Amino acid sequence: MLAVEPSLESSLDQAAGPAAEAETIVLPLTRAERRRSAGHDAGLSAKDLPLSLLFVRILMVAALAGLVVLAGWAHPVALAAAFAWACAGVGWGWAQILDITPGRRILGVVALAGVLVATAVVIAGKDEPLRLVPIALASTVILTFLLQLVRRDGRAGLTDEVVATSGGLAFVGLGAGLVPMAVLNSGPEALTVAMAGVAVSLVADAISARLGPSVWALVMAAALGGLAGGTVGGLLGLPVWWHGVAVGAVSAVLSYAVRRLVEVRPGSMSLAGQIASACASVLAVGALAQVLVRIVVGV
Repeated sequence: MLAVEPSLESSLDQAAGPAAEAETIVLPLTRAERRRSAGHDAGLSAKDLPLSLLFVRILMVAALAGLVVLAGWAHPVALAAAFAWACAGVGWGWAQILDITPGRRILGVVALAGVLVATAVVIAGKDEPLRLVPIALASTVILTFLLQLVRRDGRAGLTDEVVATSGGLAFVGLGAGLVPMAVLNSGPEALTVAMAGVAVSLVADAISARLGPSVWALVMAAALGGLAGGTVGGLLGLPVWWHGVAVGAVSAVLSYAVRRLVEVRPGSMSLAGQIASACASVLAVGALAQVLVRIVVGV
C-alpha cells in the first residue's frame, strides 16, 4: 500500500472540506415547522378571536338559522334559495380559512354546487328528494378538475386547491339534507327543532370566548340543545318528547364542533372566515337532521 505523507493528507482534507459541506443533505421542513416559520399559530382558539368577529359569527349563525326556519315553513323554493345562499357563504371564505389565494375558483365551484343541489332537490319532488343530489355533486367535482386542467399560471398549489374545494363541497352535500324538509311530513317541525339546537349552541361559543375551549362547552351545547329541542318539539307536536331532545342535542353539538374546528385556522380570524364558519356550522346539521327525522319522527 502507498503511504500518504501527513502534509499531503492535511491538504487533501482542506480541499475536500468545502465539497463535503456542499454535499450536506438538507431535510425538508415538516408542516409544523413550515407553520412556525411562516409566523402562524396552530393553537388559535375562541379566546384569540376579536369580540367584533365573535359578534359577527353569533349574529350570522342566529340569522341564518332563523332564515332557514322561516323558509322551511314558507315554501320549498324559499328553503332551496336559503340553502344556496349559505353555500355561497361557505365558498366565499373557505379559501381564506385554508390560506389559499386566489380563491375565486373555490368560490365559483362551491356556489355553483349549492345552486345545482338546490335545483336537483326541488326537481326530484317529495318521494325521493335526494336522488339527483349525487349527480349534482359529481358534476361539480368534475368541474373542479377541469378548472385545474385549463389553468395557465403553472398550476401552483393544485393539490391544496382541489382538497380545499372538496372540503367546501362536503358541506354542500351535508346541507342538502335541509332542503327537502319543507316537503316532508313533519319536516318543518323537525327543521325548527334542529335550528333551535344550532341557535342555543352559540352559548358554548360565548363560554369558549370567555374561558377557552373545553369539553364542558361541548357538554353545555348538548344540554342546551336537548332542552331547546325538547321544548320546541313539544310545542310543535312531535310524536314523542325525546325525539326533539335527540335532534336538538345532536344538532347543537355538531354545529358547535364545526365552528370549533374551523376557528383554529389562522385564516378564520377574518370577516369572510367567520361568515364561512357560520354557514358551514348550519349546513353541517342537514344530513344528520334528515336521518334523525326519518328514523325517530318516522316521516
